[in-house]
Amino acid sequence: NANGWYNAPVTITWSSVSPPTSPRPPSTPPPTTVSTDGANQVITSAPSCDPAGDCATGSYTVSIDQTPPAVSGVTLSPAAITTGQTTTLSANVSDSLSGVAAAEYFIGTDPGQGNGTAMSVANGQATATIGSGLSPGTYTVNVRAQDQAGNWSTPVSTQLTIKPSAPSGLSAPSPTAAPALTWNPVAGAASYNIYRDGTEIGTATTASYTDITAAPGSHTYQVTAVASGVESDPSNSVTVQVGAAPAITSAASASTGMRVPFSFTVTTTGVPIPTVSE
Repeated sequence: NANGWYNAPVTITWSSVSPPTSPRPPSTPPPTTVSTDGANQVITSAPSCDPAGDCATGSYTVSIDQTPPAVSGVTLSPAAITTGQTTTLSANVSDSLSGVAAAEYFIGTDPGQGNGTAMSVANGQATATIGSGLSPGTYTVNVRAQDQAGNWSTPVSTQLTIKPSAPSGLSAPSPTAAPALTWNPVAGAASYNIYRDGTEIGTATTASYTDITAAPGSHTYQVTAVASGVESDPSNSVTVQVGAAPAITSAASASTGMRVPFSFTVTTTGVPIPTVSE
């Protein structure tokens, strides 16, 4: 190839030319097949002899590398990012004979050798910045390398997770008997997970949720978005003071010896207004 390497056995075909003084052409050496890997191998032909018995040999230098490069340590840093962010893809690449010429990556379906996205190669490492245009989901990222002889390695893969954006603007009235949470919708979210004090308590398909099971006391809430089976980072937190619903104490159970002024309105339908006594 253009780099001076072969990646398969080489057959050398020889030709002989007799000097002008020779009455007949010399013999032609048989072809020589070279299948051993090596750089700058000097191959010598069988002798070529003319009718007078004068013989000579020819030589040809050939470099052969039939072994693909090695790819290892494929990593993403970080391996999970949020929509719109990027991550660094890196891999160790090496070739002990002809050397690494290029590396590429592809996501999902293999486009064919040489048709992936090119990576930078330096000091035995291939790198690329990826992820900015991907929607939420889990992706298989593959890396392969090519050596100077044109051999391609087998792809080596790692997993990339793209998270949806975290919900923002989480709020709820406080104090309240049943916290009514609202937040800003997340584009592409299929559902939302609701957390109370760090524990998931429910899901919602719209940007609101009412917690009717909260016990009296102070509670902290957060919400996450879910898209393509991937959960976002948590939203901002909001703390809500939950109080018990008001209760009416009957006169029979009230403490004696206390006089508390109060007023009230009684509305009835179809029945007499009851008599209230102290």
